[in-house]
Amino acid sequence: MNTKIKSFYFVLFFLSFFFSFLFIYMFSAIKVSADAPDAAQIGALSKDAKIVVLPTQLSNGAPTGYYIITKTGSVLSYGNATFYGDLSQIPNIPNNQVADMVVTANDLGYYILTKDGGVYTFGNAVFRGSVFNISSAPIKNAVSLKLTPDGLGYYVLTEDGAVYTFGDAVFQGSMYNIPQAPNKVPVSLSITPNNQGYYIQTEDGGVYTFGNAQFMGSVYNIPQAPDKSAMGLKLTPNGQGYYIETTDGGVYTFGNAQFYGSIYNIPKAPSSIVSDLAITPNGQGYYALTADGGVYTFGNAEFEGSDAGDAAENSLTVKGYIQLPYNTSTNTGVVEGVVQNNSNSTMSNISLTVTGVFGSQKVTPFFTTLNPDQKTPFIFSYQGTYSPTLTFSVTGTQTNTYTNPLSIGNIQVTNNNNSITVSGVVTNNSSMTISNPKVSVIFYDSNENFVSVLYPSNLSSSMLQPGASATFSATLTGSYVSQVSTNTDNAVKALVTY
Repeated sequence: MNTKIKSFYFVLFFLSFFFSFLFIYMFSAIKVSADAPDAAQIGALSKDAKIVVLPTQLSNGAPTGYYIITKTGSVLSYGNATFYGDLSQIPNIPNNQVADMVVTANDLGYYILTKDGGVYTFGNAVFRGSVFNISSAPIKNAVSLKLTPDGLGYYVLTEDGAVYTFGDAVFQGSMYNIPQAPNKVPVSLSITPNNQGYYIQTEDGGVYTFGNAQFMGSVYNIPQAPDKSAMGLKLTPNGQGYYIETTDGGVYTFGNAQFYGSIYNIPKAPSSIVSDLAITPNGQGYYALTADGGVYTFGNAEFEGSDAGDAAENSLTVKGYIQLPYNTSTNTGVVEGVVQNNSNSTMSNISLTVTGVFGSQKVTPFFTTLNPDQKTPFIFSYQGTYSPTLTFSVTGTQTNTYTNPLSIGNIQVTNNNNSITVSGVVTNNSSMTISNPKVSVIFYDSNENFVSVLYPSNLSSSMLQPGASATFSATLTGSYVSQVSTNTDNAVKALVTY
C-alpha cells in the first residue's frame, strides 16, 4: 500500500473517530440537559406553591411569622401569621390552582392569585381588578402578583410576558414586547421601592429590567452555575440588590444581597428541590421552601413550622385522558383517568377537581379511600364544542396504615366478541365477622386507561365469618368489550372493601 493510500485511510479513521466522539458528546449533552428539571416541572412536583413572610418585624429585626399556601389554595399560618380564609372556602371557584400570594403591608390581609388570572382578597386586601376579567387578554395564565409600595395597586404577570396594572401600578413595558429574548417564559415579577420600575425573572435565569430597575447580573450569565432553572427574583428591602433561587437549591446574590447559605449545600436535606424563596423583612436572612413542604432558615430567619410530612397532597397522583370522541349529536365529550396513592398510608376523603375551558368541575372517583399503591378510576362528561386542555388537582387525608382483612383469589377471565366474564373468590382473613363486602371489577385497555367498572352484587354469601369465603362473578357487555385488552396482565383488576 503506497503512502498516499495509507494517509487517506489514516485521515478517514481520524474523521470517523472524531465524528463518532462528537455524535456521542452531542447526544450525551442533550440527555443531561433534558434530565435537568425546569421551573414548570418543579411546580408539578411541589405540593406547596409559595412561602410568604409577614412584612412586620420584631425590635431586633427578627421576622414574626409566615404563610405557606398549597398549590390548591389552602393557607397554612405559622408564628404570628393570622388566617383570614383561603380558596377552599369559596364555592364554585373557576380555578383553585395557585400562582402567587401576597400579604398586605400591615399583616391584616392577603391576596391570592390563581393561574387563570383571578385575584382573591382576604382580610383588608382590596380587589382592584384581575386578568381573568379582561376579555381582550391574549393569554390569562398568570404567574406572579406584586403589590405597589403603598398597597394601593398591584401588578399581574402572565406567562406570555405581559404585565397588567391595577390601582396605582404604573406600566413600564413587558416581556411580551421583546421578541429577541432567548427565553420568554417568565416566573416572577419584582417591584422597585418607589414603584417606578420592575424586574421580570425568566425560567432560564435571565433578568429583564423596566423603568428604573437596575440590572445587577443574572444566573443566565454565570457559565459555571450547575442549574440555571430559576424559580424567582426577590429584591432586598432597599432595592439595591436581589436574590435568585434555582431549582437545585442554589441561591445567587447580586448587588447588596448577602449570601447566608442554601439548600444546595445541605447534603442531607430530604428534598434539595426548592419551590420558593422568601426574604426576611430587614433583608438579613431568608426562608427556602422545598418540594416536600420543608422550610429551611438562613440568616435571621426563624423556623415556626413547616408542611413537611403531611402527605395529604403530594402522595396522590392523577392521570387524565380524553377517553371518547366528541359527540356532535349531544355536544358532550368524556374524560377519564386514574388516581393513585403513592404513599405508605391509607388516603381517605379523596377529592378531585378537573379544570379546563369549561371551568372547574368536582369529580368523585370510584373510590374515595385508597390503600397504599391502590388506584381508582374516574370518568365524567363535559359540555362544549372543543377538546379541552385539562388541569387535575387531587387532595386527600392521610390516615393510619390500613390492612384490608379481605382478599381476592382464583380470578378467572373468559371472553368472546360480545362479553367478558370475571369470577373469583373473596376470603375473610380476619378474626371478625364481615358483612356486605363490596367487590369492584375494573377493566383497562392496553395502555392501562380505565374503560369500565362493575360492582358484582351476586356474592354467594353477604356475611363472611372468620376464614369463610364467597364467590362472585361479573359480566361486561356492550361497546366497551372491544376496548378491553385481555391480552395484557393488567386488563382486569378486582378490588374488595367492606
